This record gives sequence, structure tokens and C-alpha cells, in this order.
Amino acid sequence: MFRRWLTRISAVFFVIVVLAFAYVSLFKGQTDLRQQAQLKTAIIDQLSGTHPNRTFWCTARTVFNESGYEIYYFMGGADTIDFYRTLPERDLKVIILRLHSAIHLESGDLAIFTSEGWDDGRASTTYLADILNDGLAKVSIDVDSPEYFGITPNFVRAMRGNLNTFIIMMGCQELIGASMAEVFIQKGAEAYIGWTGP
Repeated sequence: MFRRWLTRISAVFFVIVVLAFAYVSLFKGQTDLRQQAQLKTAIIDQLSGTHPNRTFWCTARTVFNESGYEIYYFMGGADTIDFYRTLPERDLKVIILRLHSAIHLESGDLAIFTSEGWDDGRASTTYLADILNDGLAKVSIDVDSPEYFGITPNFVRAMRGNLNTFIIMMGCQELIGASMAEVFIQKGAEAYIGWTGP
């Protein structure tokens, strides 16, 4: 019952987002999206393994294909730290992130979960610079859940390149504070859309 309710909410949210995207595109004088060269969108679906949503995927694929977009689908596990670090280099017009996110208790900023499990060894070697820059944080869904590396606004600020894209965040509390939205806009995102609560 709960899963069916979440599926319906996700589908409604997605339709609203797509309509908003279409409105903004038309408002900016882009009257025919099919005429634009190399329109690409990416769906980063971290929840594909634990909370699959076929309705969401089918709706997204139909809408974007009919609008002339090339669509890339990344299942859970693909969303590594290095994947996010190079995200602006992919030249995407729309990025949809269906993932876990939470407020990082130490900083008060939003943290986006990666699929990389927290490892003290990698935190003190491979990702030490990111840790010292407060770009990565240890995150978990609740006290008893596994811990993961989470991306903070400082990490987004240090991503390679600039974004020229619409960011659609489908994780918890994405807009409960403005820090993550602000840094994506500073990186060149045209819009940032997300939830305000769990």
C-alpha cells in the first residue's frame, strides 16, 4: 500500500516537474525542443535496487524521448564519488536524481548519498582532500543503517566544469535549506527543483 502511494506521488511529481521544465524552456524562447542539437538527460536512480519504480522510469523515458532527448539511465551503484565529480562534463540539459539525502548533523547542510559505503581507510587516503574541505561526509538513513559517503555543497562547488542544466532532486529534504540549491545554481544550473520534507 505504502509503495503504491509513493509510486503515485513520484509520478505526479515528475509530471509537474516536466510541465515546469517545458514552460521555462518555452519562456526562454525555445519553442521547439526537437530543433536543439544533442539534447541529453540523465536519470541517476540510486533507489533502483531497493525501491524500484517502473512507472517513474516509463513515464520519464516517454516524455523525454517524445521531446527529442537522448536519455541516459544510471542505476544504483553507478553514482560513485568520481561519477559526481565529473557530472558537469557530461553536457546534460536535465539531470534527475532519485536518491537518498539528509541533513548532515555536523554542518547542517544537505548531503546527497552516494552508493559508496563509508570506509575509514579511503576517507583518510583517497578522499582525504575532500574530507578536509568538508566536501564529503559520513551519512546514513538512520542510526542502525549502513553508512555511506555523502556529497555536501562544498563538493558540488569543487566539481569539474560548469552546469548548464535543470536539476531535479527526488530525495528527502532537498529544499529544507538553500545551501545545496544555491551551490548548484552557482555552478551554472538553470533551475533546481526538489522536496521540502521527507
